[in-house]
Amino acid sequence: MLLASACQRKKPIVVATKIGDAQALLGEIVAQHLENRLPGIKVQRRPATGGTAILFQAIAGGDVTIYPDTAGSIVSSILKEPPPPDPSVLLERARLEMSRLAQLDLIELGIEDAPAIVVRAGDGDEITMSQATQGKKRWKVAMTPEFAQSSDFQALNTYHLPLAAPLRTVEPSELFDTIAQGSANMLVTTTNDGHLSTPEWKVLQDDKKAFPSHQVCLLVRQDRIAGEPGLRAALGELVGKLTPDTLRKLNHQIEIDHVDVATVARQFLASVGLR
Repeated sequence: MLLASACQRKKPIVVATKIGDAQALLGEIVAQHLENRLPGIKVQRRPATGGTAILFQAIAGGDVTIYPDTAGSIVSSILKEPPPPDPSVLLERARLEMSRLAQLDLIELGIEDAPAIVVRAGDGDEITMSQATQGKKRWKVAMTPEFAQSSDFQALNTYHLPLAAPLRTVEPSELFDTIAQGSANMLVTTTNDGHLSTPEWKVLQDDKKAFPSHQVCLLVRQDRIAGEPGLRAALGELVGKLTPDTLRKLNHQIEIDHVDVATVARQFLASVGLR
């Protein structure tokens, strides 16, 4: 038993993320923080591993130790259920089923990463999604492949937007380029996108409450929490440290100012006293 426990402690902690700079930032914050708090354990990064389904298979199979996701994506993409409208019920459903199905703990970070429907600030008077369906304006919409394959896509369809062109799917890094190129005049991104820290863009209100809550969580293997003293406590230190405004500013540094992810993560941890 002692030998098995020693071997377990020697295994690296693997932090994986979905595709996109914002996801890479969350993963890097987790990885650097664990390196600071657990110096005897090697931490490996696997950015841009894939979507929710791929990452769930990887963590359930033991190839990944930790990855960030949202409660809404867990319920809709893994459990294949309509997300409950009550955020607390949704979160508890995700927590219970991840423990039951795959022996995973869910640690809520205290922030949302919901879909954001974005247009240029000066592009019309619309402030709600319902208003965008009225009048003569026709929309050219761009979104990421992951959004197009999610239950949130069906939520978007409840608005019946008048379209001027077929819906486009592009990689997260290319979304805002589609407006500059004229191939889109409406984007589907997330509320923590770095571009949204500037006044150039306007997020239309989801006035029908079509999109479910998307509380950001860390999924963590229970066997690694049991085998690594200090792991749960270290991850708990990150709870409440991030806010939507902070995340948008951090992502702006990466996406627009082109500061490398590791530097942004390191500066953030220092700013909240976690260095």
